[in-house]
Amino acid sequence: MQINIIRRKYGVTFIELLVSIVILAVTLSSIINLFGSAKRWIEVSQSRMTMAEITKRALGPLQMQVREDQWSIGANCLSAGACPPTNVQIQSRNYNVAYIINRDQPINNVNRVIVVISWTNEQVF
Repeated sequence: MQINIIRRKYGVTFIELLVSIVILAVTLSSIINLFGSAKRWIEVSQSRMTMAEITKRALGPLQMQVREDQWSIGANCLSAGACPPTNVQIQSRNYNVAYIINRDQPINNVNRVIVVISWTNEQVF
């Protein structure tokens, strides 16, 4: 006469534990990398928005000086060919704005204005 004893398994084996730890580690590292790349993307987007705002502030005053009847006014830096550099502060950071004016380029009687924006990574508090 033979008696079959059914043994029930309680708990996990060492191999199962190792496999679950490896799966958890791979999943967590993927999530951490996702958050890191999302943070970089947000920083790039914020930088682009800041540059657009600074460019808007820099070119805004020049809009009134574009008209030909305003060229002879002494404060018109477009007709003089040189606009003074300015400083703009946004989000506790200083930005230096410089203008480069190319006269008669690419077409005669047309000025091309290039705005150069520079800054340091140090924030002002």
